[in-house]
Amino acid sequence: MKNAAGSRNIAAVCIFLLFFCTELGLGIYLSHYRDFVYYDAVSRVANAFYVLHSRDPHLGAIGFVWNPLPSLLEIIPLLFWRWIPPLAGAGLAANLLTALFAAGTAVMIFNYCRASIGSPFIATAITFAYACNPFIFLYGANGMSEAMFCFFIVWMIIQFTKWMNRDAPLAPIIMGFALALAFWVRYESIALGMALAFAITAVFLDRRRDSAYILNRARRKNDITSKLEAILTVVLSPAVFSGIAWLLLNYFIMGDALFFFRSGYSNIAFSGNLTDQFREMISTPAGVLWLVLRKSLFFSLPLLAIILVRFIIGYWKRWDTLALVLLAASIPAMQYAMLLKGSSFGWLRFFVYPFVIAVAWMPYELSRLRQSMEVKRVAAVFCLSILLSGFVVLDMKNQELSPDEYETFHIDESGTHKDLVMAKAVSRYINDIIAAEPVHDRPLILTDSYSAYSVLLNTRYPERWVITNDRDFEPALLAPREHGVEYILVSKKIGSVLQIIHETYPDLFDKGAPWATLVRDFDGEWKLFRVTASAPSR
Repeated sequence: MKNAAGSRNIAAVCIFLLFFCTELGLGIYLSHYRDFVYYDAVSRVANAFYVLHSRDPHLGAIGFVWNPLPSLLEIIPLLFWRWIPPLAGAGLAANLLTALFAAGTAVMIFNYCRASIGSPFIATAITFAYACNPFIFLYGANGMSEAMFCFFIVWMIIQFTKWMNRDAPLAPIIMGFALALAFWVRYESIALGMALAFAITAVFLDRRRDSAYILNRARRKNDITSKLEAILTVVLSPAVFSGIAWLLLNYFIMGDALFFFRSGYSNIAFSGNLTDQFREMISTPAGVLWLVLRKSLFFSLPLLAIILVRFIIGYWKRWDTLALVLLAASIPAMQYAMLLKGSSFGWLRFFVYPFVIAVAWMPYELSRLRQSMEVKRVAAVFCLSILLSGFVVLDMKNQELSPDEYETFHIDESGTHKDLVMAKAVSRYINDIIAAEPVHDRPLILTDSYSAYSVLLNTRYPERWVITNDRDFEPALLAPREHGVEYILVSKKIGSVLQIIHETYPDLFDKGAPWATLVRDFDGEWKLFRVTASAPSR
């Protein structure tokens, strides 16, 4: 027994190290050597950076639009920023985080497969088929929040299936915390939590028909209902309390409980930049449905494989089949509703979760098969469905349907790459301005951190920047000279998204102002002004 446990642990450690090192290696290549970091990834690093390294370091600087857990965890590697500047400048803190969670997810799947069916070969095959999927592998390396979200989804699904299979007493508690942690990563967890509640209820309906279960477990007529209420309370309470805490934090600090949802920096505001072509694509319910189905196709093959196996074996008419479908469909359904309202870009990454849920479900499915030959055949079908899902790479090369992923294959032409290269050039120029002055007389530069995060992450002097996250930013913006601000860095206005400098001084970027002198124009993307007089009172 000890030898078997030891071999399992060695295998798990090897799998973790393999995927952590390869994922981090790709992340370092993309971010540090190719100057390619997704906007969402680097902006989360920036939020963590402001907490530690800014003129006004405080936890509230982490921001109230993004779910905060990724940035909170990125604070840890950023403690070493002074010695390893690329942790911030190249966003490597995010790549490190996603590599850890991607490797952790692979280990969870391997361990659950091994424990469920006892075959190290099948467990290894399913694990590698999942972790080497091009889409999964890319998002384990690129610093985005998807890898972390997938980790908590897999954890939750494993606990849910353990509870179904063995009525494990700790499973609901762990499920609840996994769902709550998922909420602190992405808002899609709300739809997933609702689906989980219905899935638990569906399983209880199945058990209610099981007379043996009732005989052994229910001593009173309402025991099933009471147990259902208790399970739902345990599972949903952490997520509900997390949601309430987030609303209260937004209310007390930002003055609006729904600041994360409807502020000028929110996803809804950013969705105002939808292209006319995309708006036409989602202008009808049928168009939205086709888009959702199109993007879900490659990610749904493992789910369809599970349902097909159930149909062939003859046990598809079960409540746990409904539970699986509800869980897998929850996030695409949420995307459908958001696309109908024009409040989502419908990125390809939003549709990967049915794939993740189905793979996490597979060990449970295999554990229900009794004959070893049957297990091997079904496992082969499952592995094939995961491998075929790898053809999602074809979608990733389609600029119209997958603009984010398309840039990964065309880095040199991508706007993401060009913006980061430009930001580094701006930061170097301002670093030289600051360094040229004596330490006690170095200037303050004011900017909007929403658009300037890549500039700020590449500065050597974060304490000389007055940014949106500072508690005295607004008075400094309204009266820069009086607050010691000597320079203002302004970016070109980006679509419909609020940028507070443009809102306060609408003509500054295009026409300048009598109280500020243009110092440098960075290819029409950025302009640096020197404050020479008091700005007009507003």
